[in-house]
Amino acid sequence: MKKQKRPIVAIHTDGSYKGSPKCGGYAGVMVSGNHAMTIIGRDENAPDNDRMELQAVVSCLRQVDVPAKIHISSDSQYVVKGINTWMRDWENNEWRTKSGRPCANKELWQELSELRKEHMVHAEWVKGHLDNPSSQDEIANQVCDDLAQKAADGRINLTGEIVNS
Repeated sequence: MKKQKRPIVAIHTDGSYKGSPKCGGYAGVMVSGNHAMTIIGRDENAPDNDRMELQAVVSCLRQVDVPAKIHISSDSQYVVKGINTWMRDWENNEWRTKSGRPCANKELWQELSELRKEHMVHAEWVKGHLDNPSSQDEIANQVCDDLAQKAADGRINLTGEIVNS
């Protein structure tokens, strides 16, 4: 039986957090072949930016319905190191850090762990908030940053329509 080739999915994400009131937004741009999808969300009770960064990744992975090779680019070291290194240790330690404390955003990390079982996932850090982005990943990060900020501010609805701009 011939092994089926996995599609390649590029996922670019970013999160935004406004401390007063505590509101967060997240966005992802997914690209596979000639297909693209944008994911936008808002959390009016967000505790911090890390959660929004992670929520963007999880929300995108939920949309991948066939086993795939997934490349995630994020400007969040928390997300990148979490996916590539820390998550394995947390899982082996019953979702606790090396110091024994429960890992932050445990339920999202657990969902991410389940979602990635079907896929080959790698995350890469990309420098964010650049005045002149030059690579495709940097440009996509700028787009996600803009969408995430608009979602956090309530300036974009969940269908992507800009409101009160």
